[in-house]
Amino acid sequence: MFSCVNLTEQNIVIYRFSLLQPLRNSLHEDLIARFLIVFLSGHANSLLVMTKLWQIAPDLLLTSFIEFYNKDATSISRTLDIAQELKV
Repeated sequence: MFSCVNLTEQNIVIYRFSLLQPLRNSLHEDLIARFLIVFLSGHANSLLVMTKLWQIAPDLLLTSFIEFYNKDATSISRTLDIAQELKV
């Protein structure tokens, strides 16, 4: 689905989608969730994106942490690393 968006543009796309508050519909929510999984799994710009996201939509980021953990319980260390870097 995201093959048309290269890796350097993904951080811009997720940032712009997260600025649209409240979430408009299920497609909007699904796109944000899919992009956040990419950044939570490990991405060169993940700290930058997560920092901005924490500033503009902290509830969205916290919800993504929970969903990421529910999909893969071994992701708890990655989630805790991100939370520590963000000083959550």
